[in-house]
Amino acid sequence: MIEEDTPKASRKGVVLITLRDSPPYTLWNVPKLAKKPASGHPRYIQIRSYAFHPAQYPGYVHRRTAGHRGEKELLVLKEKEGVVDARTWEFELAS
Repeated sequence: MIEEDTPKASRKGVVLITLRDSPPYTLWNVPKLAKKPASGHPRYIQIRSYAFHPAQYPGYVHRRTAGHRGEKELLVLKEKEGVVDARTWEFELAS
């Protein structure tokens, strides 16, 4: 599991975003969107980013964005040398 570096009482709320670490998802530039959002949206501070390891989340099952309709499961997150091609960003709401 993820260890917290900051006591929960001092946190403002944390958002975790996990996406594949390949186009088109990398083109979204999530850290930039968090730092400089569109007008009227809150700003976030990036705390860290790290490779996503599904084994750290018991019961985790990947589902396609379009939803599961009972068809054969597709291997969407490919494991390479023990690492899945996905990345997680941790953000905190800016003051």
